[in-house]
Amino acid sequence: MSSPNRHAESVNTTSADVNEERVGELRKLFPEAFTEGKIDFEKLRATLGDLVDDRPERYSFTWAGKQDAIRILQTPTRAT
Repeated sequence: MSSPNRHAESVNTTSADVNEERVGELRKLFPEAFTEGKIDFEKLRATLGDLVDDRPERYSFTWAGKQDAIRILQTPTRAT
């Protein structure tokens, strides 16, 4: 039997926006690396200094469709 005091709990049916969360974290850590609400990678590189790997050649694991897969992964979804 159901109790009249029970309420249905609302469930969020949309996944989190991963990019939005990550950009928010970057904004907290490096507010100086943002210009007009966007990431300014030159300022971020300058802030990080020697921690940035700017070598012209380095190993990279890639395949056809990798960018599309990353883009799809970062898109919020309502699918369950």
